[in-house]
Amino acid sequence: MSEAILALIEHATVQRKNLPTDQWENCWLPYSRERWKKSTELRRFFSPNRNWYTNDLASVIGSFDLD
Repeated sequence: MSEAILALIEHATVQRKNLPTDQWENCWLPYSRERWKKSTELRRFFSPNRNWYTNDLASVIGSFDLD
């Protein structure tokens, strides 16, 4: 499940410049931030599998504040 969620977030991240600004800022970015912050399993899965994902994804999730 972590792989599927990260793939979805990665796809939105890669396509964010092709989305209307409203969709990225008010839908995909908040969804991505919430999934990342609330799921320790998602974060735990990403670390050893980092090489499967784009640098864009790593950059976006790296900007999330976990507080």
